[in-house]
Amino acid sequence: MRSDVDKAKAPETATAPGARSILHGVFALSLTCMAGFLDAVGYTHLAGLYVSFMSGNSTRLGIAIAEGDRQFLMPCGLVIIGFIAGAFIGSWIGDAVSRFKLTAILATEIALLLLTIALSLITSSYAALLPICVAMGIQNAAHETIVGVELGKSFITGFLFNFGKALSVLAQRRGGAAQVLVFGASWSAFLVGVVLGSLALRHFGLMGAMSGAAGVLVVLAIGVTLDQLRSPNPTGDSPRLSSSP
Repeated sequence: MRSDVDKAKAPETATAPGARSILHGVFALSLTCMAGFLDAVGYTHLAGLYVSFMSGNSTRLGIAIAEGDRQFLMPCGLVIIGFIAGAFIGSWIGDAVSRFKLTAILATEIALLLLTIALSLITSSYAALLPICVAMGIQNAAHETIVGVELGKSFITGFLFNFGKALSVLAQRRGGAAQVLVFGASWSAFLVGVVLGSLALRHFGLMGAMSGAAGVLVVLAIGVTLDQLRSPNPTGDSPRLSSSP
């Protein structure tokens, strides 16, 4: 027979996984919001290029090739290459680090944002923002799976498609309410990030916006580290956290 002490502890144990799941969801949506924030900053300072939306950049690259716009080919190509390099680095970190993978990924991203701030003090060229493109590629290696949906990535077109698909499933009364909520929240988080990025850039300038973004990532990194330290699985990442692209 269970003692009164055990019975008193049972509700706390039962609700812990749900509470952690909510925290992981907030973490993932924060990453998506950050992608929108940095995309707004990059769009303004990269001649209409994005730091996380590579479909749009690929379209711009194709148009530049067709029009023979050599002046635009270099920045567009470097932004795409930077994102690919970031995906490579993020995946490498995820495979190489046995513990605190997400902390390592976020720490690398923070270092790249600080590098952008330092370069911005030296030059006003678009090259100063290239580290952000690398950071966005890295960030896509840090995501969270909620109700079967990978959150934290910056693939917004995919989110919108799956949002519509989930709505169709819901309309047919075959479930899907949770996924509708998650996909809708992901798109909303990205949109909020874009709005905040634009406002931060307008009121605080590039340095202020980048410093704020780095500060938010530091808070997220600390939170992820504390979560890992409390994890019942001390030899690896939290079982609900994923660090593979």
